[in-house]
Amino acid sequence: MPIKKTSRVLLINRKNHKSKTNENVGIKTFAVQSDGVEVSANKFFRESQSVLRRMQRNLSWKNIGSNRRIKQRLKVGRVYEKVVNKSIHFRQEYSTRLVNEFDAAVVT
Repeated sequence: MPIKKTSRVLLINRKNHKSKTNENVGIKTFAVQSDGVEVSANKFFRESQSVLRRMQRNLSWKNIGSNRRIKQRLKVGRVYEKVVNKSIHFRQEYSTRLVNEFDAAVVT
């Protein structure tokens, strides 16, 4: 089941099973725990926007069907792929930290 942007996650602590932490997943911040810990939403696309702008401008100057256009299109694709990979890495790193820190996670 995919987690919606407004999902609440209940985390049960490994050390003390009676203590629980709620986590809200949002847009402005990636996650906010009930104990006040905020995980900022990383802006991977914003960080690479200037590089993408330059690469796409170069792509628009190339002749359609030329080998140089094909090469430039692949370069633009690689930049997009890096943005996606950074985002996936951040989410996997965060979820791994939660799994190591807590025993159970319940999505409500």
